[in-house]
Amino acid sequence: MKNPHKLVVALSTVAILSACSNPNSTPEGTVKDFYAAAESADLEKFTSHLGGSLKEQVLAKKNDVEKSLQEGKLKISKCGGIKTLTSSYPVVEGATTTEGNTLVEYKGECPKEKQYLKLAKHEKAWLISEAGPSVKVSR
Repeated sequence: MKNPHKLVVALSTVAILSACSNPNSTPEGTVKDFYAAAESADLEKFTSHLGGSLKEQVLAKKNDVEKSLQEGKLKISKCGGIKTLTSSYPVVEGATTTEGNTLVEYKGECPKEKQYLKLAKHEKAWLISEAGPSVKVSR
């Protein structure tokens, strides 16, 4: 390439687009992709958003988790699918963990659900390290 400046600009653009396209680069992106994996019952994608001992626990009970994912997929389907996810996971500059809640609203008549999640940053990705039970919220 005759113009090295163009090469640097091109590589910088690719790097920026790659960073922006990584859904795990923010806690909210991780949570959104995690719920999409649950909605489609994709075990590989589901576990790719888990970290630490939580991931180890899930992989140790792979058959049970696959069954639970299929049941969850059926439930989400009966509820008309996921309409919106509202998440709040504040991150202080330099922090490697965050925690908060995600509110799941369905397209159908099912009640909203709230779930507590804790996330930890591993290299450049946020992974779910702890999950509380889903709690039904009145419509």
